[in-house]
Amino acid sequence: MSTRILLVLVLAVTFAAAGCGGGSTHNASVSHRKPSASRTYGVVAPILYLKKIGHPLACNSVLQSLPPASCGGVPVAGYDFKHVPGVVHFHGMGWQTPPLRLIGTWDGHRLTVTETPVRVTRPQRTPGAPRKCTIHGTAGDALVERISHDASATGLLSASPCRDSAWVLVPVADKATISSLQQAYGDALLVSGWLRPH
Repeated sequence: MSTRILLVLVLAVTFAAAGCGGGSTHNASVSHRKPSASRTYGVVAPILYLKKIGHPLACNSVLQSLPPASCGGVPVAGYDFKHVPGVVHFHGMGWQTPPLRLIGTWDGHRLTVTETPVRVTRPQRTPGAPRKCTIHGTAGDALVERISHDASATGLLSASPCRDSAWVLVPVADKATISSLQQAYGDALLVSGWLRPH
C-alpha cells in the first residue's frame, strides 16, 4: 500500500471519527467561517451510517472492509436514507446506500439535503491533485504531514504533496476557506472542493 493511499485512509478515519470537526488542532489559525445558508451544493455519493459514528456520512472514499470501518466524507442530514431502495444493512451495526445524487445546503459542518436524493449508476469522479503535482520535494511532504495533523479542524478529505507545497481536498472550496487555508499553509497551497456549487 502506498504512502499516499495510507494517508488518505488515515485522514478518512480521523475526519469521520471527529464527526463535525470539533477536535482540537495545533494550528489555531485555520478557521471556519459560516457560509451563506442559501448556497446549495451537489454531490454524488453513497451514504454510510455506523452506530459507532452516530450520524450518516456522505462518502468520498469508503474503507475497503465489510462492513466498512468508516469513510472519508461529510456528515449529512435532512432525509431518512435508510429506506432508500438498494440500501445494505450490516446486522445491527449500520447500513450503506448505493450512490445518490444529493443537493443541499452546507453550513460549514454538514450537508443538509433539501431535495429528494436520486439513485445514480455512476459515482462522481473525485477531484485529484493537478498533473503538475507529480513532482514534489521534501517541503511538500512535510507540509502534507503538517496539514494532516490538523485534519479534523480543516475538514480535510485528502492531501498530496505538490512541488514544494501541497494540494488538498476539502468539503467546500469557497473563497473564505481557500483564503483561510492559504494564510495557514502558504499562498502556493492548491485547494479543491468535493461539494460542487449547484
